[in-house]
Amino acid sequence: MSNPYMLRLELLKMAQDALNTEYHTKCDMIRTDWSNQVQLAHTGHGPVPTTPDLPPIYTMEQIVEKAQILNNFVSQG
Repeated sequence: MSNPYMLRLELLKMAQDALNTEYHTKCDMIRTDWSNQVQLAHTGHGPVPTTPDLPPIYTMEQIVEKAQILNNFVSQG
């Protein structure tokens, strides 16, 4: 993979994968917490929760920023 364009593409893919994993982890945590609150409400041990807002999805700028961080790390090696 000595082609610089292929390296950039691979870094962008890695950055997007990392941000995607982070996003879905946050969403899963919010959904799990909400589900637990719903279960408590069903048993009468808590108030009925409101539907939570999910975090905004990452932007292209964040992907590029993460790719630059990865590139800096690789370039130092």
